[in-house]
Amino acid sequence: MDTNSTHPKKNLRAKMRSERRKLNTAEQAHAAIQVRRQLQNLIQYRRARRAAFYLPSDGELDPRPLMHHALEAGKACYLPVLKPLNQKKLHFVRYHPGTALQKNRYGIEEPPLLSPNIAQLRTLDVIFMPLVAFDRRGHRLGMGGGYYDRTLSTISRGSKPLLIGLSHGFQEVERLPSAPWDVPLDYIATENELITTNC
Repeated sequence: MDTNSTHPKKNLRAKMRSERRKLNTAEQAHAAIQVRRQLQNLIQYRRARRAAFYLPSDGELDPRPLMHHALEAGKACYLPVLKPLNQKKLHFVRYHPGTALQKNRYGIEEPPLLSPNIAQLRTLDVIFMPLVAFDRRGHRLGMGGGYYDRTLSTISRGSKPLLIGLSHGFQEVERLPSAPWDVPLDYIATENELITTNC
């Protein structure tokens, strides 16, 4: 990220986070159900056997209705867990209904980091990712930690899982600044539409 883009990103991040926190419980639930409907018939999702989700915080679009659909369809579901030693990367750990969850240093719930349950990144078919803002080229503005970009940069593009951003429609912007290390999304699902990106 260059210096010139730092402040616009910071301001946009603050604005979008504020807007999504204004959504009430009913609005959040409606958006989550609509996104599930957008995605449950996507052929790549239907064929996927191993899918990674996330647990929402800070007004993020809630993927749990879609994750429940995936579990009912017999898919193996995974959640991101922060790697220890402050590496700013993620493990993806198998989740089962009833899995005991614990809060990480950001207050986000995670499954325990047990080796037998950790997926190799290249074995995941699809990763559903949270975002703060997006554009139709597949660029994503996250919370600023760079966890997903650092994690996904470790595998070649040809073996990369399908990447789908989940968002409220109002989080779309015309154009986000991008950096060489940014990993673009293949699709973005909102409550209004499923966007195929030009990445």
